[in-house]
Amino acid sequence: MGDLGKRWAGKMRGNAIRPLKNKAIRTNLGAHNPAQNGPDGTDCQSNSEEEFGMTPVASHSAVKVERWRWLLYVGLAFFGALLTFVGARAQQHASDSANFRKLTDAYCAAWSSGNPDNAAKFYAKDADLVFYDVAPFSYHGWKEYRPGVQKALFDNMASGTLSAGKELKVTRRGMIAWTSVPMHLSMKSKDGKSTEADLRYTGIWEKRGPSWVLVHEHISAPMQ
Repeated sequence: MGDLGKRWAGKMRGNAIRPLKNKAIRTNLGAHNPAQNGPDGTDCQSNSEEEFGMTPVASHSAVKVERWRWLLYVGLAFFGALLTFVGARAQQHASDSANFRKLTDAYCAAWSSGNPDNAAKFYAKDADLVFYDVAPFSYHGWKEYRPGVQKALFDNMASGTLSAGKELKVTRRGMIAWTSVPMHLSMKSKDGKSTEADLRYTGIWEKRGPSWVLVHEHISAPMQ
């Protein structure tokens, strides 16, 4: 080989054994690559993520929207159930008021007949029940009530009318109900005397089978 060949071979051997210098290798992992910018300088990679709903902000917004939608559905369902409950209670109250209005008027008509047997169907027949009347103080059970009213009232009465006022109040709890209403008694005795009396009436009713019957009542007259 000539001198030129020897110099070229020596240079190649020196380059082969020379240590490589550490150079930083740039990657696009976790870093922005300017080459991905669009013509107007916007980040195309970021835009594509937003378009597909991949950004954290878009994901968080979607969760919030679904949460509020769910809360709205629950609120509407609760409000609808509340309206149904209130409507049902109002309808039940109206029905009870109408039923006990008829029951109370029929009760008064039965006592106005002058025959206590006509009023018997309105009373439960348990022996331990207590009924308060204007006179005497009380009766225990219908067996005591019936002859007591006959002796204290009907034996001396020529005619009489018992009527209930318009201010009937009805409260019902399941199979129990209580009513309160002002009443008026117009009576003419066999000796010709007339009596007009305003009365206060409270009745406690229990539903037994298809019928409502009195398990307690309180009749009183205000002091003059």
